[in-house]
Amino acid sequence: MIMTAFFHYLLFASFSLALCCVIYQVWLRHLSFHRWNRLFILSAILASLLLPFINRVYDVRVPVISDAGQGVRTLLNTTIHDSAPVMLPAYRPGLNMLDVLLGIYLAGVAIMCILLLMNLFRIYRLIHKKDREYYLGCMIIRSTGLNASFFWYIFLEEGMENKMILQHEMAHAYHWHSADLLVVELVKIFFWFNPAVYILSARLRALHEYEADEITAAVNDRREYAHFLLGMHEKAHYRLLHSSAAHPLKSRIKQLFTPKSSHMKKALYLLLIPCLLLAASGFSLIKKRLRNTHTSVSVSGAWNIETRESEEELIMEMRFRNDVVITPKVYDQFFKSALRDMAEKLLKYDVSMSHTTYERNGHVDQLGIKLTNMKDHREAGDEFSIPALADIDGCLIIGMNKKSGQLQVRASNRSVVEAYDMKGIINWNPFDKKC
Repeated sequence: MIMTAFFHYLLFASFSLALCCVIYQVWLRHLSFHRWNRLFILSAILASLLLPFINRVYDVRVPVISDAGQGVRTLLNTTIHDSAPVMLPAYRPGLNMLDVLLGIYLAGVAIMCILLLMNLFRIYRLIHKKDREYYLGCMIIRSTGLNASFFWYIFLEEGMENKMILQHEMAHAYHWHSADLLVVELVKIFFWFNPAVYILSARLRALHEYEADEITAAVNDRREYAHFLLGMHEKAHYRLLHSSAAHPLKSRIKQLFTPKSSHMKKALYLLLIPCLLLAASGFSLIKKRLRNTHTSVSVSGAWNIETRESEEELIMEMRFRNDVVITPKVYDQFFKSALRDMAEKLLKYDVSMSHTTYERNGHVDQLGIKLTNMKDHREAGDEFSIPALADIDGCLIIGMNKKSGQLQVRASNRSVVEAYDMKGIINWNPFDKKC
């Protein structure tokens, strides 16, 4: 349940990020409001990360029918007859697609973490050089072939005394541009698979340069500063540093001489609101469809499991044909492995089983199921006779109140199940024993 909820969160947040990225690329990218554009990107990232929690999309259920549940679908549909038994396949737990995706995702996260730590370590080594001095609240560090900044640390190339470089890098420091980059790098760790994150990161870095260029050009001759930029070149690249020679210099110089956008166009930034509302409404619809489900699966025509789920309850009905038997071997293969796996993954309850065998042919006659809450150790369970349940065309029902965590177990006949079908899962309570 947790794994599926996490993937739903990643899906929702990624969709919101992509939507905001499209809006920025189409309508906002060419505006001259560099500070507003920066605020839009940061707000879009923050809103995309938080909106799934507000919308509670993470509460979507785990699919009931899974590889781990294959054995469950083939074990509860049993009774005792002298007719030839239906052969049951051996239970072989296989790789779940979610497990494979999780492995790939975690590998990407690990690689991104390593890259970030390597970059931080490179910056750490630069910061701890001996040749440094303080100037207007910043630490000036002399380096080889590097003019850049990281928070309040400004790296200047040895022998470079041009005041415009210092003004440019101090503009980065005073406006906390490095904090933006660090936040985006952290987001990249968890959304390394989403191209929108890389696009927004590149646009944000460019905006930092545009903003610093605008501040520097305001206190210098604009043409002189543009000519100075043409002579800059970058010898080393650091992902978390703002370099004076970074980014296409042509676009930076073009921005210096681009007329200011009309202030009326600031209304375009309100597009973030319908963008997020659209994302929220779309995933609310998906969430509703996933929660209010009715699934029916039949295996080889002999076993059937039906599930119904709403925001309040989860019901599992396990029905069986009257020509299937449970032998002690089948009991060991399916009840002790498959059902336990399914209950623990789906309901987060521990499962214990008990049984008695039929003396005449050695088939399982009585079956008991007990589920224990892993948090407070409350229990719910029932015991039923396989022949008796087969005679009334019955089924085993497990129900859970998703809000209170209350779990109920009962064997019931088809007439009660039909009443359940008519009344619905919210208003009908078929259970005697409660947790």
